[in-house]
Amino acid sequence: MRWSVTAMCALAAALPLAAQEPAGQQQQQQQQTQAATQARLRYSLGANDQILLRSAEVEEINDKPFRIDERGILSLPLIGEVEAEGLSLDELERELVRRYSQFVVKPQITASLVQFRGAPIFIVGAFARPGIYAMEGERSLVQMMGLAGGLQTGAGRVIRVTRKLESGPIPLESARTDQTRKVSVVEIGLRTLQESVNPPEDILLAPYDVISVDTQESLYVTGQVGRSGVVDLKPVETMTLAKALSVSGGLQPGAASRVVVLRQVLSSTRRAPLQVNAKAIFKGQANDFPLLPSDIVYVPRSPAFYFNQMIQGTVTSLPYFLLGLALR
Repeated sequence: MRWSVTAMCALAAALPLAAQEPAGQQQQQQQQTQAATQARLRYSLGANDQILLRSAEVEEINDKPFRIDERGILSLPLIGEVEAEGLSLDELERELVRRYSQFVVKPQITASLVQFRGAPIFIVGAFARPGIYAMEGERSLVQMMGLAGGLQTGAGRVIRVTRKLESGPIPLESARTDQTRKVSVVEIGLRTLQESVNPPEDILLAPYDVISVDTQESLYVTGQVGRSGVVDLKPVETMTLAKALSVSGGLQPGAASRVVVLRQVLSSTRRAPLQVNAKAIFKGQANDFPLLPSDIVYVPRSPAFYFNQMIQGTVTSLPYFLLGLALR
């Protein structure tokens, strides 16, 4: 394993509850691998970080720990001082391979963190710069999110904080405890953090806390409904046509019975139209229709609506037509 075993185990133990469900074991493994890769790329080395180096070709450093000094320098056999401050683990490995190539043919060198200069905080998911961050001094949730560059476009609106119980439960009423995983978990709405001054949800973080946010999935509802617009999907909720129409204000007078669901064709920009009898669903005469992320639900007007409009127009204009005839 090229990443720090200690850090990897800590991150895997503290991953969000949603990633630990049995039905999503494959997804969980993918998330752990992705988080570990992001951590290697994002963590910037600094003074007092301790690195474990492995290289079968360079016996002088193989399976030995080295500490970055206060100047940000790593002092190593044969090659002397290496400026490690600000480098990621991958960048450090490339620099060491370059330097040791003067003494060894094609050396293979891996580096892993065995001790952080400060307590690590894991930032996972749809952040601009996810990874491991050293918590030097007290840090609040909002401060750490700022260090991670904020959220990506399309990120969810709920921030999840997961904390080891050995650090104490998260001090919020909405926090829940998972005794099986020995963690305390809380979900915090992004709006609360953005719109309030010094909100209680802006908690002080503890060592090995995991801050995570999922990518927001959504679909779009338009046409003869109360409110056209985006419908956000919750990770644990199955969205159906009846639910989507309900949260969009329901069907409006003149809406057609048959609703069109435009669904993306895999590996294509084309959408396939699927017709569903929405009124039959609401009457309990048909099964509800499950929707998928990125579906577009279009509610057209019924043919009867246009016919009625035409009749009303004819009736309204008839007196003027007859009056015109009489005046000729």
